[in-house]
Amino acid sequence: MKRFLRFKHWNKNNNIIRNNKKTIGIAGVGSNYGVTHISVSLANYIHSVLKKQVIYIELRDKSDLLNVVGTKGDAICGKEAFLYKGVNYILACSSQSAMDIMAATDAWIVVDTSSLDADYGAVYLQCETKIMIGSMQPWKRKYYYERLRTKDIRINMNNIKFYDTYKNKRKMNEFRNLTKQQLRECPHIENPFSLQEKEFEQLNEMIT
Repeated sequence: MKRFLRFKHWNKNNNIIRNNKKTIGIAGVGSNYGVTHISVSLANYIHSVLKKQVIYIELRDKSDLLNVVGTKGDAICGKEAFLYKGVNYILACSSQSAMDIMAATDAWIVVDTSSLDADYGAVYLQCETKIMIGSMQPWKRKYYYERLRTKDIRINMNNIKFYDTYKNKRKMNEFRNLTKQQLRECPHIENPFSLQEKEFEQLNEMIT
């Protein structure tokens, strides 16, 4: 209990908690990098620990979450929303709807970006906090470097937080030497809908 109280005190003095609104975009260098897992974790952290109203936007054509969060709540900007454990989920959302919600609401917004191609990438780049997840495993790191060479990412590199699912210190140093950007370890979250206190600090670091 004492450790939890210290954490709350540390949170109270953190600027991110004093903000009324923040947009957070999470993308992978490709598919199957755990973007949805981290996005859901962040949305639940913002609601349950920071005590903020939060909207989770699933930016893709078909929902991966409907079977989990299928309790309808109030519509948001004319878009059907689902309420689950205090988080508002807008599923299979189009780019235009996402932009409208980001512009019109005062809630914190977590955007789960399924792809950085075409207009999905434009939504991601509009977010204040941009997170990218990839892997420095030998057979995967080329995809990280290929993504970093694309024009939109290259010109925004100083405003993106890069994360690695591989957790190899030598490869993380290689990334930093080649790109001049820090590569952080992606948090391991056991259950994004039921967070543990030991996971709070890493999640907070992602959005500060």
